[in-house]
Amino acid sequence: MIKIWLIEDDSMYATMLKRQIEKNDNYHVEIHSKANDIVNGTLEFPDAVFLDYQLPGISGEKVLDYIRSKDSDLPVIMVSGQEDPTIAADLIKKGAHDYLTKTSETPRQLASILVKLERQLTVKKELSFLRSELKNKFEYSKTLGSSSAITKLFPLLEKAAKSNIHISLAGEPGVGKETVAKAIHFNSSRSSESFITAQLGSIRSDAFAEELLQKFKESYGGTLFLDEIAEINVYDQSILLNFLQKGSFVEEGEKIQFNSRIVTATNKDLKAMVRSGAFREDLYYLLVGMPIVIPSLKDRRSDILLFANKFKNSFCRRNELDILRFDKSAQEKLLDYNWPGNVRELKAIVELSCTMAEGEYIQADDIRFEETSITQDLLSKERSLKEYDAMIIEYFMSKYESDIPKVAEVLEIGKSTIYRMIKNKEIKNPKEK
Repeated sequence: MIKIWLIEDDSMYATMLKRQIEKNDNYHVEIHSKANDIVNGTLEFPDAVFLDYQLPGISGEKVLDYIRSKDSDLPVIMVSGQEDPTIAADLIKKGAHDYLTKTSETPRQLASILVKLERQLTVKKELSFLRSELKNKFEYSKTLGSSSAITKLFPLLEKAAKSNIHISLAGEPGVGKETVAKAIHFNSSRSSESFITAQLGSIRSDAFAEELLQKFKESYGGTLFLDEIAEINVYDQSILLNFLQKGSFVEEGEKIQFNSRIVTATNKDLKAMVRSGAFREDLYYLLVGMPIVIPSLKDRRSDILLFANKFKNSFCRRNELDILRFDKSAQEKLLDYNWPGNVRELKAIVELSCTMAEGEYIQADDIRFEETSITQDLLSKERSLKEYDAMIIEYFMSKYESDIPKVAEVLEIGKSTIYRMIKNKEIKNPKEK
């Protein structure tokens, strides 16, 4: 339903127009005979306005100014009892969508304008809904987690979203730097424009300038996410620096200004690279803007199950599977792991577990980690010395395929110690699994 205001002091004329307009069931017209109701009121604006130019008291021109000060995009069609090209031109300059003279043809003309506006208004409503959905989708706690380690960053992300300052994101591989960049973008005034990603590490040096220029053009008005910023060589760093310092490019003889928020990301220490000469100092200070360090998943353990359930549900829906659940053993296994690959690794392992599961529950055996170092497993949580001993022996038993003499030799312990621990079920023998 498209809501229309008819601001007209002639009640008979207004009623006639209302009847004509509402012959289309998609339109609902509200008549306002006094401009004061609009200017001094707190009414929610409609989708379009038909405004009489010659209102008593406050003029239609002042009402137009008021509407424009509150909503620069709201279509306002001015209707006047006199034909004056000069007034019409002035009102159009002030932002009126159209200007009509009151004649017997006015109802037909208004109907014609509405037909043209209807599609625009429908698209506008759809865009407004999509923006709202995107903002809700990228609500920080839903997107990034709710652990204390990550929620400490939320005030900083809010400040970033409300400004146009460049942002530099740092953190281990897989912590979700692009997700953070998108969350900032979709909570900013640039949310209706494009979010464009440039994987700098995968762009050939001989094509760097051309591809970078294309990315700047695609992200005009939006956000340009420069991932792997530390991977480009010093020559390509000079090209990027030149682009940013010029702030514009020429296309078909026309100079076009860059108008993108820059967000960079790296898992390396850029300051150390500047000190060693591997990264240009002038480019570093041009890009650093607001630095944000994203914590690792091992420092955000309360987010592990939150993300695991999110990835599980998404995978099941995409693949038309019944929504699975993690049993207690699976949850404990997820929480005990050190997640060296962070959120990216968690997503991959959860999706595999959904595929491997039988029945309605994901069990511990369905969760299969890539082979990791003993150090990562040992540090995943605090343990007693006896538990550490058992873990180390189990690791090497697995590595050497239960060759007890070999394990005893490597660890410089007696074979009898290993046999005793197996007998007492202090450790598991991989061959007996």
